[in-house]
Amino acid sequence: LLSTDSMKNSLNECVKIVIDSWNNIKKYNNVYNAFFIFDEDRVTGSGAWVKSFYKIANKNRWVILSATPGDTWEQYIPVFVANGFYKNKTEFCSEHCVYSRYTKWPQIEKYINTGRLIQFRNKILINMDFKRNTVRHHEDIYASYNIPMYKDVIRTRWDPYKNEPIQQASGLCYVLRRIVNESEDRAVKLLEILDNVDKAIIFYNFDYEREMLLHLFWSDDGLDENYFNFYEVLLPIALILSLSKLLEIGFRKINIPQVIAMLLAGVLIGLVNYIPNQEILLPSGVAGIGFIAKIGVILIMYSAGLETDVKKIKECGVSSLVITLLGVVVPMGLGFIVATLFNGGFRALSDHKTLMTNLFYGTILTATSVSVSVATLKEVNKLDTKVGTSIISAAILDDILGIIILSFVSSMSGDGSSDAGILSKVLTKAMGENLSSLAVIISVVLFFAFIVGLGILIRMLFTYLNNKYDHQRRIPIFGIAVCFFFAYMSERLFGVADITGAYFAGLFLSSTRDTGYIDHRSEVLGYMIFTPVFFANIGISMQFEAIDINMLFFGITFVIAGILGKLLGCSLGSLICKFNLKDSLRIGVGMMARAEVCLICAQKGIDAGLVNKGILPFILIMIIFSSFITPLILKQSYKGELSIQ
Repeated sequence: LLSTDSMKNSLNECVKIVIDSWNNIKKYNNVYNAFFIFDEDRVTGSGAWVKSFYKIANKNRWVILSATPGDTWEQYIPVFVANGFYKNKTEFCSEHCVYSRYTKWPQIEKYINTGRLIQFRNKILINMDFKRNTVRHHEDIYASYNIPMYKDVIRTRWDPYKNEPIQQASGLCYVLRRIVNESEDRAVKLLEILDNVDKAIIFYNFDYEREMLLHLFWSDDGLDENYFNFYEVLLPIALILSLSKLLEIGFRKINIPQVIAMLLAGVLIGLVNYIPNQEILLPSGVAGIGFIAKIGVILIMYSAGLETDVKKIKECGVSSLVITLLGVVVPMGLGFIVATLFNGGFRALSDHKTLMTNLFYGTILTATSVSVSVATLKEVNKLDTKVGTSIISAAILDDILGIIILSFVSSMSGDGSSDAGILSKVLTKAMGENLSSLAVIISVVLFFAFIVGLGILIRMLFTYLNNKYDHQRRIPIFGIAVCFFFAYMSERLFGVADITGAYFAGLFLSSTRDTGYIDHRSEVLGYMIFTPVFFANIGISMQFEAIDINMLFFGITFVIAGILGKLLGCSLGSLICKFNLKDSLRIGVGMMARAEVCLICAQKGIDAGLVNKGILPFILIMIIFSSFITPLILKQSYKGELSIQ
């Protein structure tokens, strides 16, 4: 019934569902006329969270879900105050609390006038009947523990773990509990339980219990494979590499991009999930594929940066910039409008997450891929014409501008959350929550300043290394190291997408003397394993069941917006630059195709929780359709003008 994805929300489409942590409750202090559902864990005491709760409760409707409403009357104080039964905690305590005379701090000895408290409690508590679909099997299993050590701690009040005196009763209870919990016999009993079940979920309370569990399954050769089956990733990878290559060989004969082959391989392998009791795509195997895929996308963007020829931009100058700007703004605008219409309408844009979601859908459509167009123009001997040069130059600028836009949108979507970079968090804390968006913008600007400054130094270093160690493997190895370092700093320090750092690492190395050698070695590394796994992982992750009637219409409209956006935007830019109508349409068609960057942007949005996974099949359709239609239209447009070889 309720979903943060408005397309799946069965309520009115204008109703927005937000899920957040008690840590962020302060930012909702000024919200009004909303409905809040609270977890009871933090509605106790009189700290900052309770004060925010009072402000929210005063201006909104609310309910608290609780399995244990309160062990003492003191724990009901915030709820009683929020309901208007008392003005504040002081009034409650003066009427109902009797404090002990023998403690150094205020300690409630007993409560008086409890009949009134019971009446108030009965007014606000509502029992929720529910049907349990599971059967509880409770069993007490007794384990021995170190009794002499337990008694010695009680007698001496000495902490054997910290080797210091125990100061408080709570510290004594913690140490006694640890002595019992760390018993070797308890671990043996746990292993006996695990031997009799196929699967188990183990809950723990303390870090030392987690360490005990990890060591329990640890052998001299690493993690015991009976519990951590990392080998489960090997069979899926073998299938991905084999099937991808076989499909690539077949698709190459009919001029379909190899990206489609890798995606389709993932889709086909993903169908295994629908086989009952299958043991090919198991949880640890899927997790391993996801990890390898994350490295794959970084290497893809690094290679894209290496292949960016900045010098070609100068050949067309201002015209390339105009074509690129309109070729980015128009499809992004159309994508944003389409997403807005299917995501609550323009009234819903007041919600920050909805705004960022719609912008991210628009950002997906900014990417282009001219590899199909370049091959077609070569075939008709028109690559070196003004149209061909303009397409190549605009595509280069398109990649750079698209990455910059992705950086800003992905950073802004964090809005100071835990996913933001260290610098963004520091700036947000210094400037205040109200200026968190400005803090993110400053952080992104500082990122580009940092990346340019460091990039120039890296470029100088590689120029020196190229002169001293011409065509040696240490050069591409250092290049990969720079790629990973830039990616890490982007995400960790500045909160910018890691692929942005990887792209700019390649960009600054793109015009050195050994660029071709570095790119070749990097591509070999990527396409041997990481790149096929990345695209196949997208295919495996496709959720066709997420496509309902609303998503179907949205996906079809989104694809049309993507195709027309590039065609109209780039054609209009070409007309402004005084190309004739026919050449303008050729440039628009040449910029229409999509490929891997489009998928990468979509996957980033999915990882950030902004993009619905159901859009992936439609992006695949857009890639296939544009890859087929682009060469056909280009060839037809040059019919009768082909040069005689």
